[in-house]
Amino acid sequence: MPRRVRLALASSAAVLAAGLIRFALAHPTLEVRFPRAAADPPGRHDLADFRYGPVVRASSAAWAEHAHPGYVVDRVAAPSSREAWASAADDAAPWLEVELDRPRAIDEVVLARPVPAHPYKLECFARATVVASTFVSDDRGARGRHPLACPGADRVRVTFAGAGPDRGGPVRVDELEVWGS
Repeated sequence: MPRRVRLALASSAAVLAAGLIRFALAHPTLEVRFPRAAADPPGRHDLADFRYGPVVRASSAAWAEHAHPGYVVDRVAAPSSREAWASAADDAAPWLEVELDRPRAIDEVVLARPVPAHPYKLECFARATVVASTFVSDDRGARGRHPLACPGADRVRVTFAGAGPDRGGPVRVDELEVWGS
């Protein structure tokens, strides 16, 4: 192989490796899209159920623990330690978001966590505008139920405070439910 070709290949490999390292260190947003597999039932129900086609986004994931963000909408009532989302250990401001298939009237958000240690902010959005929010600092139960009136909202975001390696470790969420019609 000619020297110029070897140099070009080595240079391309170095650029690719540097790009992959930057990508890994940047904590890119993770996104999981579920196809709609069921029609909405009549009345009030969990709008974030995976059968209704939500998009789940997260700031990071603990990949070594197989802690995929898609697990938060799988509706497994008693998940194993691997059937939940956990933020990366070095994510100091982890967040989790569920985008609904269309604008809805949200009335309650339920967060199921095995260890309720981190305070969090709940926000409902209609496009890019926050239509309602609340800060939860004293959620000590395993299933935090929060009334949150969000007419015309298309997504819900949970942003956790006090996380990261120096402040209480990663966040773990078993289920995120978004109730309404």
